[in-house]
Amino acid sequence: MKIFITGHRGMVGSALLRRANALNIEALTASRSQLDLTSQRDVFDFLSQNAPDTVIIAAAKVGGIHANSTYPADFIYENLAIAANLIEGSRRAGIPRVLFLGSSCIYPKLAPQPMPESCLLTSPLEPTNEAYAIAKIAGLKMCQHYRAQHGLLYHSAMPTNLYGPGDNYHAENSHVIPALIRRFHEAKQNNAPSVTIWGTGTPCREFLHTDDLAEACFHLLSLENPPDWVNVGTGTDLSILDLAKLIAQTIGYTGQILTDPTKPDGTPKKLLDISLIQSTGWSPKIPFQKGLNEAYQDFLASLSSGELRAWSLELGAWSLELGAWSGERRAESGERRAESGERRAESGERRAESCKSIMNESFRFQNLQVWQRAAHASIELFELAGEIEAQKHFRWAEQLRSAVLSITNNIAEGSGSTSKSEFAQFLNYSRRSVYEVANMLIILEKEFQVSAQTHNLLAELEEISRMISAFRKTLL
Repeated sequence: MKIFITGHRGMVGSALLRRANALNIEALTASRSQLDLTSQRDVFDFLSQNAPDTVIIAAAKVGGIHANSTYPADFIYENLAIAANLIEGSRRAGIPRVLFLGSSCIYPKLAPQPMPESCLLTSPLEPTNEAYAIAKIAGLKMCQHYRAQHGLLYHSAMPTNLYGPGDNYHAENSHVIPALIRRFHEAKQNNAPSVTIWGTGTPCREFLHTDDLAEACFHLLSLENPPDWVNVGTGTDLSILDLAKLIAQTIGYTGQILTDPTKPDGTPKKLLDISLIQSTGWSPKIPFQKGLNEAYQDFLASLSSGELRAWSLELGAWSLELGAWSGERRAESGERRAESGERRAESGERRAESCKSIMNESFRFQNLQVWQRAAHASIELFELAGEIEAQKHFRWAEQLRSAVLSITNNIAEGSGSTSKSEFAQFLNYSRRSVYEVANMLIILEKEFQVSAQTHNLLAELEEISRMISAFRKTLL
C-alpha cells in the first residue's frame, strides 16, 4: 500500500507521516519545489506518474483570525485549487481512495452545540474565516459527490482546532495555542507585566493533538464503509481566557492576562459532536495538559536549534519594532539621510508641521496595506530561499533574503520620514528591491528549477510594485 501524504512538512502532514512510518506503510511525499498543488497540470501529471493507492489531502493554506481576515482571497483560492486538483486528479489517475481533511470551521457560526455532522450548511458561517470554510466545504462536497457518482471511496474528516509538534509560532498569523505559547514565552523572557489576548476571552474552543488526528485518519482508512464526512475531536472545550491561563501556567509566566474586546472573537463556541467516529471504534488518547507540555518543549527545542518555523515570518523581527538594522542598512540609511540634509535643514516649526502631516490616517492605512502585502509575499520568498539553501546554493539564498528584507525595511523606515518627498524616496528604494527580487526569481527558475510557484510570486511582486508606485504618487 502506497499513500500520498500532501503537506507532509506541515504540522498535520508530518504527524501523518510519523504514523505511516510507525505502521510500516509506504508514504509518498512531494515538497513545494517538486509539486505546486495549485497547478492542475502538475498535480494531474504527478498522480498519473506515481499512482498511489490512497491520497490524504492534508495540504492547506491555514492561519488564525488575523491571517484569515487579512488575506481571504488567498485562503479561498489556494484551498479551492488544492482540493479540486487533487480530487479530480485522483479520479483521472484511477486512485480508488482519497481522505480529505477539512476543519470544524465548516459548520455554522450559531450551530447547535456540540456540532453534529448534520448541521452543515444549515445557517450562515462565521465571517472571519468564511473564505477558508467555503473552500473546505467544497472539498468535502466534491468527495461526497465523486463517491456517489463514480463509486470511488472518497471521504472526509473534519478535525477540531489542532496543535502539536512543528506548529507555526508566529504571534499574529498562527492559531491560538502556538501564538499564545510564543507570546507568553517572550513575555516571561522580557519580564513583561502583562499579555493581551484578542477579543473578550469568552469564546470556547476544543483542541486535538495532531498525533491523535493522525491515528484517527488511519483508523478511518481501515474502514470498508466510512461516513462521507466525520468529526474528529475530543468532545470537551474551554474558554480562550482559561486556555491563556493554562498556557501561562505551563510556561511559568506570572504576569497579568488582559483581554482586548475591540478585536473579533470569532465563533462563540465550537465543540464537535464526536459520537459518530466513536461509534466506529476511535477515541482520542493524549491528555490536554500533557499535549501542552509537549508543545512547549517542541517550541523550546525549535527555538534553540534555529528551526522555528516562524523565523521567516519575523524577517529580522520586521525591523519596524526592533530597529535592528544591519551595518549595510545603516550605511544606506546614512547616505539617504545625507541626501535629504537640505530638506532637514528647514526650521523647527516647518519640520514639526511636516511630522504632523506626513503620516495622516490615510497615509498610515495605505502604508500598512503596502507593508502587509510585501510582508505576506516575503513569507513565501523566505521559504523559497530555504529551498535554494537546501540545494547548496548558499550565495543565491543569502542574496534573495537580503533583497527581500530590503523591500519591507525600506517601507518600514520610510514611515518615520519627516517629509513626503523623503518617504517617496524610501518607497522608490523598496520598489527597486522588488525589481531585484523579480529578476532573481527569473534566473533561479531558469537555471535551477527550484520552485513551481515562481510564476505566482512574480505576479505578486508585480502587484506590490504597482501598489508602491500608486502610494508614491499620493505623496508627490
